[in-house]
Amino acid sequence: MQMLERSNGDQAGSLSASLSGDTGERRSLAERVAGVLRQMFLNGDLAPGQRLIETEIADQLQVSRGPVRDALKALQEEGIVHIEPRKGTFIARLDYEDLSDIYLLRGAIEGLGARILAEEGAPEQIAQLEASLTDLRDSLQDLKRFAQLDLHFHELLCQLTGHKWLYKQWLSMKTYTWLFIQTSQALDSPGDPGMLDSHTEIFQAIQHRLPTLAEQAARRHTILAGEQMRLLWEEKPENLELPPFIQHHIDEIASNGSE
Repeated sequence: MQMLERSNGDQAGSLSASLSGDTGERRSLAERVAGVLRQMFLNGDLAPGQRLIETEIADQLQVSRGPVRDALKALQEEGIVHIEPRKGTFIARLDYEDLSDIYLLRGAIEGLGARILAEEGAPEQIAQLEASLTDLRDSLQDLKRFAQLDLHFHELLCQLTGHKWLYKQWLSMKTYTWLFIQTSQALDSPGDPGMLDSHTEIFQAIQHRLPTLAEQAARRHTILAGEQMRLLWEEKPENLELPPFIQHHIDEIASNGSE
Protein backbone atom coordinates (compact mmCIF):
# COMPACT_ATOMS: atom_id res chain seq x y z
CA MET A 1 0.00 0.00 0.00
CA GLN A 2 1.54 3.28 -1.10
CA MET A 3 0.45 5.39 1.86
CA LEU A 4 2.46 3.19 4.25
CA GLU A 5 5.44 2.40 2.05
CA ARG A 6 7.20 5.58 3.19
CA SER A 7 7.09 4.60 6.84
CA ASN A 8 10.00 2.88 8.55
CA GLY A 9 10.24 -0.77 9.54
CA ASP A 10 7.04 -2.62 10.30
CA GLN A 11 5.00 0.49 11.11
CA ALA A 12 2.03 -0.74 9.08
CA GLY A 13 1.91 -3.96 11.06
CA SER A 14 2.18 -2.21 14.39
CA LEU A 15 -0.55 0.23 13.43
CA SER A 16 -2.96 -2.50 12.47
CA ALA A 17 -2.13 -4.38 15.67
CA SER A 18 -2.84 -1.30 17.76
CA LEU A 19 -6.25 -0.91 16.13
CA SER A 20 -7.29 -4.56 16.06
CA GLY A 21 -7.67 -4.70 19.83
CA ASP A 22 -10.24 -1.94 19.91
CA THR A 23 -13.60 -3.25 21.12
CA GLY A 24 -15.31 0.15 21.26
CA GLU A 25 -17.93 1.53 18.96
CA ARG A 26 -17.35 2.58 15.35
CA ARG A 27 -16.88 6.20 16.39
CA SER A 28 -14.02 5.28 18.73
CA LEU A 29 -12.36 3.20 16.02
CA ALA A 30 -12.76 6.02 13.50
CA GLU A 31 -11.05 8.38 15.94
CA ARG A 32 -8.14 5.97 16.26
CA VAL A 33 -7.83 5.60 12.49
CA ALA A 34 -7.86 9.39 12.17
CA GLY A 35 -5.17 9.56 14.85
CA VAL A 36 -2.98 7.09 12.96
CA LEU A 37 -3.30 9.04 9.71
CA ARG A 38 -2.75 12.36 11.48
CA GLN A 39 0.43 11.08 13.13
CA MET A 40 1.70 9.64 9.84
CA PHE A 41 1.23 13.06 8.30
CA LEU A 42 3.09 14.76 11.15
CA ASN A 43 5.89 12.20 10.78
CA GLY A 44 6.23 13.13 7.12
CA ASP A 45 4.96 9.76 5.86
CA LEU A 46 2.05 11.40 4.04
CA ALA A 47 2.86 14.28 1.71
CA PRO A 48 0.70 17.23 0.59
CA GLY A 49 -1.24 16.24 -2.52
CA GLN A 50 -0.87 12.51 -1.88
CA ARG A 51 -3.96 10.45 -2.62
CA LEU A 52 -5.50 8.34 0.16
CA ILE A 53 -7.41 5.26 -0.98
CA GLU A 54 -10.10 4.15 1.42
CA THR A 55 -9.96 0.43 0.65
CA GLU A 56 -6.17 0.31 0.97
CA ILE A 57 -6.23 2.07 4.33
CA ALA A 58 -8.90 -0.35 5.57
CA ASP A 59 -6.92 -3.38 4.40
CA GLN A 60 -3.64 -2.16 5.84
CA LEU A 61 -5.11 -1.26 9.25
CA GLN A 62 -7.37 -4.33 9.26
CA VAL A 63 -10.58 -2.44 9.82
CA SER A 64 -13.79 -2.08 7.83
CA ARG A 65 -14.31 0.79 5.39
CA GLY A 66 -16.90 2.50 7.61
CA PRO A 67 -14.47 3.77 10.28
CA VAL A 68 -11.99 4.76 7.57
CA ARG A 69 -14.67 6.79 5.79
CA ASP A 70 -15.62 8.47 9.08
CA ALA A 71 -11.96 9.16 9.84
CA LEU A 72 -11.40 10.81 6.46
CA LYS A 73 -14.47 13.00 6.95
CA ALA A 74 -13.14 14.09 10.35
CA LEU A 75 -9.74 14.89 8.82
CA GLN A 76 -11.50 16.88 6.10
CA GLU A 77 -13.19 19.00 8.77
CA GLU A 78 -9.75 19.64 10.29
CA GLY A 79 -8.44 20.69 6.88
CA ILE A 80 -5.87 17.89 6.73
CA VAL A 81 -7.45 16.24 3.68
CA HIS A 82 -9.80 17.39 0.96
CA ILE A 83 -12.27 15.16 -0.84
CA GLU A 84 -12.87 15.75 -4.54
CA PRO A 85 -16.06 14.15 -5.91
CA ARG A 86 -15.31 11.42 -8.46
CA LYS A 87 -11.56 11.98 -8.00
CA GLY A 88 -10.68 10.86 -4.51
CA THR A 89 -9.29 11.98 -1.17
CA PHE A 90 -6.00 13.86 -0.98
CA ILE A 91 -3.70 15.32 1.68
CA ALA A 92 -4.44 19.04 1.60
CA ARG A 93 -2.31 21.82 0.18
CA LEU A 94 -2.54 25.29 1.75
CA ASP A 95 -1.98 28.76 0.33
CA TYR A 96 -0.35 32.01 1.41
CA GLU A 97 -3.45 33.38 3.09
CA ASP A 98 -3.55 30.27 5.29
CA LEU A 99 0.15 30.67 6.07
CA SER A 100 -0.22 34.32 7.02
CA ASP A 101 -3.31 33.80 9.17
CA ILE A 102 -1.87 30.83 11.05
CA TYR A 103 1.51 32.36 11.85
CA LEU A 104 -0.06 35.61 13.00
CA LEU A 105 -2.48 33.75 15.24
CA ARG A 106 0.27 31.48 16.52
CA GLY A 107 2.34 34.54 17.40
CA ALA A 108 -0.47 35.91 19.56
CA ILE A 109 -1.23 32.59 21.24
CA GLU A 110 2.40 31.61 21.87
CA GLY A 111 3.16 35.11 23.12
CA LEU A 112 0.37 34.76 25.67
CA GLY A 113 1.65 31.31 26.64
CA ALA A 114 5.16 32.66 27.19
CA ARG A 115 3.79 35.50 29.34
CA ILE A 116 1.78 33.08 31.50
CA LEU A 117 4.79 30.79 31.98
CA ALA A 118 6.99 33.74 32.97
CA GLU A 119 4.39 34.78 35.54
CA GLU A 120 3.17 31.42 36.82
CA GLY A 121 5.43 28.64 35.52
CA ALA A 122 6.56 26.11 38.15
CA PRO A 123 10.27 25.18 38.34
CA GLU A 124 9.60 21.72 36.86
CA GLN A 125 7.79 23.32 33.90
CA ILE A 126 10.71 25.68 33.29
CA ALA A 127 13.04 22.66 33.44
CA GLN A 128 10.90 20.83 30.87
CA LEU A 129 11.09 23.80 28.51
CA GLU A 130 14.86 23.96 29.00
CA ALA A 131 15.18 20.26 28.15
CA SER A 132 13.23 20.88 24.96
CA LEU A 133 15.59 23.70 24.07
CA THR A 134 18.61 21.44 24.66
CA ASP A 135 17.14 18.76 22.38
CA LEU A 136 16.57 21.40 19.72
CA ARG A 137 20.16 22.63 19.98
CA ASP A 138 21.46 19.07 19.61
CA SER A 139 19.47 18.43 16.43
CA LEU A 140 20.75 21.19 14.15
CA GLN A 141 22.21 18.70 11.67
CA ASP A 142 19.10 16.51 11.51
CA LEU A 143 16.69 18.57 9.43
CA LYS A 144 13.48 16.68 10.02
CA ARG A 145 14.14 16.18 13.72
CA PHE A 146 15.04 19.85 14.11
CA ALA A 147 11.72 20.86 12.57
CA GLN A 148 9.77 18.45 14.77
CA LEU A 149 11.53 19.56 17.96
CA ASP A 150 11.10 23.20 16.98
CA LEU A 151 7.35 22.65 16.76
CA HIS A 152 7.41 20.76 20.07
CA PHE A 153 9.09 23.69 21.84
CA HIS A 154 6.32 25.99 20.65
CA GLU A 155 3.70 23.47 21.70
CA LEU A 156 5.13 23.44 25.23
CA LEU A 157 4.75 27.22 25.46
CA CYS A 158 1.00 26.67 25.42
CA GLN A 159 0.65 23.18 26.90
CA LEU A 160 2.63 23.95 30.07
CA THR A 161 0.39 26.90 30.95
CA GLY A 162 -2.38 24.50 31.95
CA HIS A 163 -4.92 26.65 30.10
CA LYS A 164 -6.83 24.06 28.11
CA TRP A 165 -8.50 26.46 25.67
CA LEU A 166 -5.24 28.19 24.88
CA TYR A 167 -3.63 24.83 24.20
CA LYS A 168 -6.63 23.62 22.21
CA GLN A 169 -6.37 26.63 19.89
CA TRP A 170 -2.68 25.96 19.37
CA LEU A 171 -3.30 22.29 18.61
CA SER A 172 -5.81 23.29 15.91
CA MET A 173 -2.90 24.84 14.00
CA LYS A 174 -0.24 22.18 14.61
CA THR A 175 -1.02 20.06 11.58
CA TYR A 176 -1.34 23.12 9.33
CA THR A 177 2.08 24.33 10.48
CA TRP A 178 3.65 21.00 9.62
CA LEU A 179 1.92 21.10 6.26
CA PHE A 180 3.60 24.44 5.53
CA ILE A 181 6.96 23.02 6.56
CA GLN A 182 6.54 20.07 4.23
CA THR A 183 5.24 22.14 1.33
CA SER A 184 8.09 24.68 1.51
CA GLN A 185 11.80 23.97 1.28
CA ALA A 186 12.19 23.98 5.07
CA LEU A 187 13.22 20.32 5.26
CA ASP A 188 15.82 20.89 2.54
CA SER A 189 17.73 23.48 4.59
CA PRO A 190 19.93 22.99 7.68
CA GLY A 191 18.70 24.17 11.06
CA ASP A 192 19.15 27.91 11.48
CA PRO A 193 21.36 28.84 14.47
CA GLY A 194 19.78 32.31 14.41
CA MET A 195 16.35 30.83 14.97
CA LEU A 196 17.82 28.76 17.79
CA ASP A 197 19.07 31.97 19.42
CA SER A 198 15.55 33.39 19.38
CA HIS A 199 14.26 30.25 21.12
CA THR A 200 16.92 30.84 23.76
CA GLU A 201 15.74 34.43 24.14
CA ILE A 202 12.19 33.24 24.78
CA PHE A 203 13.34 30.70 27.35
CA GLN A 204 15.62 33.11 29.21
CA ALA A 205 12.85 35.70 29.48
CA ILE A 206 10.57 33.03 30.97
CA GLN A 207 13.31 31.71 33.25
CA HIS A 208 14.05 35.19 34.62
CA ARG A 209 10.34 35.98 35.10
CA LEU A 210 10.12 38.77 32.55
CA PRO A 211 6.57 38.34 31.17
CA THR A 212 6.49 41.32 28.80
CA LEU A 213 9.84 40.44 27.28
CA ALA A 214 8.83 36.77 27.03
CA GLU A 215 5.63 37.65 25.20
CA GLN A 216 7.39 40.02 22.79
CA ALA A 217 10.17 37.52 22.11
CA ALA A 218 7.70 34.70 21.37
CA ARG A 219 5.54 36.86 19.08
CA ARG A 220 8.54 38.25 17.24
CA HIS A 221 10.08 34.81 16.77
CA THR A 222 6.91 33.28 15.33
CA ILE A 223 6.35 36.22 12.97
CA LEU A 224 9.92 35.94 11.70
CA ALA A 225 9.48 32.18 11.31
CA GLY A 226 6.40 32.85 9.18
CA GLU A 227 8.39 35.31 7.07
CA GLN A 228 11.16 32.75 6.62
CA MET A 229 8.55 30.20 5.56
CA ARG A 230 7.21 32.69 3.03
CA LEU A 231 10.65 33.21 1.54
CA LEU A 232 11.20 29.46 1.27
CA TRP A 233 7.78 29.10 -0.33
CA GLU A 234 8.59 31.74 -2.94
CA GLU A 235 11.57 29.65 -4.08
CA LYS A 236 9.14 27.06 -5.37
CA PRO A 237 7.77 28.18 -8.77
CA GLU A 238 4.42 26.45 -8.28
CA ASN A 239 3.58 28.69 -5.31
CA LEU A 240 1.76 31.98 -5.69
CA GLU A 241 3.02 35.42 -4.74
CA LEU A 242 1.89 36.74 -1.38
CA PRO A 243 -0.97 39.25 -1.77
CA PRO A 244 0.19 42.81 -0.88
CA PHE A 245 -2.41 43.37 1.86
CA ILE A 246 -1.25 40.22 3.66
CA GLN A 247 2.39 41.26 3.38
CA HIS A 248 1.50 44.66 4.83
CA HIS A 249 -0.23 42.99 7.77
CA ILE A 250 2.84 40.82 8.48
CA ASP A 251 5.16 43.84 8.30
CA GLU A 252 2.91 45.80 10.66
CA ILE A 253 2.76 43.05 13.27
CA ALA A 254 6.52 42.46 13.03
CA SER A 255 7.15 46.16 13.55
CA ASN A 256 4.90 46.28 16.61
CA GLY A 257 6.52 43.19 18.06
CA SER A 258 10.00 44.70 17.86
CA GLU A 259 9.08 47.85 19.77
